[in-house]
Amino acid sequence: MPKLIATLTDFGVTGPYTGQMHAAILQHSEQSRVVDLISDLPRFTPELSAYLIPRLTDPFPVATVFVCVVDPGVGGSRQPLMVEADGKWYVGPDNGLLALVVRRASQCRICSITWRPKVLSNSFHGRDLFAPVAAKIAADESVQGNSLTNTQIMGCGLADDLSKIIYIDGFGNLITGMRAAAVDETSVIVLKNQRINAGLIFSECPPGESFWYANSMGLIEIAVNRGSARDHFDARLGDPIKIIEDL
Repeated sequence: MPKLIATLTDFGVTGPYTGQMHAAILQHSEQSRVVDLISDLPRFTPELSAYLIPRLTDPFPVATVFVCVVDPGVGGSRQPLMVEADGKWYVGPDNGLLALVVRRASQCRICSITWRPKVLSNSFHGRDLFAPVAAKIAADESVQGNSLTNTQIMGCGLADDLSKIIYIDGFGNLITGMRAAAVDETSVIVLKNQRINAGLIFSECPPGESFWYANSMGLIEIAVNRGSARDHFDARLGDPIKIIEDL
C-alpha cells in the first residue's frame, strides 16, 4: 500500500495552491494517498507554526510523509529540508518551521535537499520542490541531500514552549504554544490583563464564560463557552499570555 502523504500549509482553503501540490504529488505517483491536514497554519509565521506541527502529526503512523509549507522566504537563501524524525518524514523550508519536530524526536536525521526539478519557480517551491520530494520519499526513491546537525538548522534556539497564541480556530478558540503537561491545572492564565481559570470541559462553564483547558493536542487552549474567545479578548496571533501559579 502506498505511504500516506499529508500537507500542512498556510495557503488557506481557497485558491488553487493545495490542489496544485496534490497534482504534483500524483504526477509522480498516481497511487499516492494524500490528505490535507491543515491549510491555515499561521500565515507567514513559521516561528508560530512550528509549535503546531509536532502535535498535529503525532497521531500519524510511522512512514507518513508530511509536506510542511509556511515559506515567506521562498526563492531566497533559505535551504529546503527533509527530516526523518522517529520514522516519519517531514519536507519543508529551513526557516524554523521544523525546529520543534527535530528537537522532540528521539531519533532524527536531517538533510538539506540538493535535488532540483527541471522547472523550479521562484514563488512556489511547495508545488515544484517539496511535493515531488515527498512523493519520492513515499515511493522509497532516493533524494540527493547533504547531512546537517540539529544546530545547523534555523530555529534551533526556539523555546520548548511558547507562551503566546499560535492559532485561532474557526470557533474563535485560542490555541497557545504551551504544552498543558508543563502547566499546573490550578494555574491562572492572564490574557489582555484578564484572569482565566482552568476548566475541564465546555459544559462545566456557563455560556459566555471564559476558561482554559488542555485541548485534544495537549496544548493549552483558551475558550469561551458558546462564544468566541477571539472576540471576547480582542485576541490576535502572537498575543502573549502569562501563567500564574494559584496560591
